[in-house]
Amino acid sequence: MTYSSIIPLLSGYDPEDVEYVEHSLRIRNDDGREEITKKKVPIVNDNLTEEDFLIMIYKFKQSTQALGWDTGKLLLSKFKMNNES
Repeated sequence: MTYSSIIPLLSGYDPEDVEYVEHSLRIRNDDGREEITKKKVPIVNDNLTEEDFLIMIYKFKQSTQALGWDTGKLLLSKFKMNNES
């Protein structure tokens, strides 16, 4: 059985053309080893397309889970970092 998409998606998103904010979390365990988790989230600007915005939201959501951002104040401050003024 073969499947085909209902709505074809032709992506115009090029990750090379996007600026990113890199977020990181450093955790030192009981043995003194340090683990670093890094996530890159695209910066939103005036030239973004709907696809660019959806990708930014997707990457931001991944970062919230991986880096443990779970309070409203922290989420807002991190979200603002990904919006170009």
